Amino acid sequence: MFAAARASRAPMRHLRAAQWHQVRRLQTSQQASAEDRRSATQFERTILPLLQRYRQTHGHAHPPFEYCVTAADASAAGAALPPKTAGFALGRSLRMLQTKQTHLVEKPERAAALRELGATVDHWMEVIVPALKWHREEFGHVRVGQTLEMTAPELADAGLPLQLAPFRLGRAVNMMRTRRQGRHHAEFCAAIDELGFVWDEHERRWREEVLPAIKFYADTRGNVNVPQAYVMGQADCARAGMPADRDSYNLGQLCANIRWHGQYWSRNPERVPVLEELGFVLNPVEEGNEGAAEQHERQ
Repeated sequence: MFAAARASRAPMRHLRAAQWHQVRRLQTSQQASAEDRRSATQFERTILPLLQRYRQTHGHAHPPFEYCVTAADASAAGAALPPKTAGFALGRSLRMLQTKQTHLVEKPERAAALRELGATVDHWMEVIVPALKWHREEFGHVRVGQTLEMTAPELADAGLPLQLAPFRLGRAVNMMRTRRQGRHHAEFCAAIDELGFVWDEHERRWREEVLPAIKFYADTRGNVNVPQAYVMGQADCARAGMPADRDSYNLGQLCANIRWHGQYWSRNPERVPVLEELGFVLNPVEEGNEGAAEQHERQ
C-alpha cells in the first residue's frame, strides 16, 4: 500500500519540480528584462548629462575608471537627474557601455551622442587595438606584461587620448585572458589575431619557452638534470629558438617547479609523456630518488 502511494506521488513531485523550474526561468527572464530597461533609461537620464558636465569641467570625456560623480557635478548637471546621483560611478558605468556594446549597437543615437562629446564608443577597437599595435611596434611582440602601464607620451605615440594615462594595458590584457573579455567582439578578435595575440598565455609559454629551453639543455648536456641555480643567457635563448626578446631564462628554477610543484603538467596531464620522453623524472621521491629530495629541501 505504501509503495503504491509513493508511486502515485512521484508524478506529482516531477510536475511540481517542472513548474518550479518554469517559474524560475520566467523570473530570471523578467529580471534580465528589467535590468535592460534600467540600463536603457540610465544612459539618457544619468550617464549622458553627467558626462556632458564632466566634459565642461575637465575639458574631455574620458573619466578615469575609478571616477565617481561629486556633489558639485551632480547639482550642476541638471535638476532632472535622479536623486542621490552624487557618488555615481560614472567611469565604471561608461566603461561597461564601451566594452559590452549592447546598448550602443541597439541604439546608434547613443553612440552618436558619445562621439559628439569626443568619448570612446568601442573600447576594444578604439583603445585596445591601437595600444597593442603600439606595443608590437615598440617591443616587437604583443606579450604584454601584467604590470605595464602606458604613459601620456606612449599614448600619444599610439594615437590615443592622453587623458587615459596611466592606461593599464597589462591589466586589460590579463582580464581578456582570464575573464574572456572581448571574445564576443568578432572584429576585435580578428584584429588582435592578426597582431599575433595569443589568448592562452600559459600554452604559449609552454610551446615557445618551456619546451624549447628543456630540449636545448637536453641536446647540449645529454640530460635534464638542471641545477636549480642554472640561468640561460641571451645567446642560449636564441640558439634554443625562444622569442627574440628573451635575454635570460631561469631554467633551473623552472625545472624545480615542474618536478616538485607540478607546474605546467599537474593540470595538463597530457604533457607528462612529453616531459618523460625528454628524461624528466617527476616527483623524484616517488621514483626512489631520496637524495634529490634531500638536496631540494636544503635549497
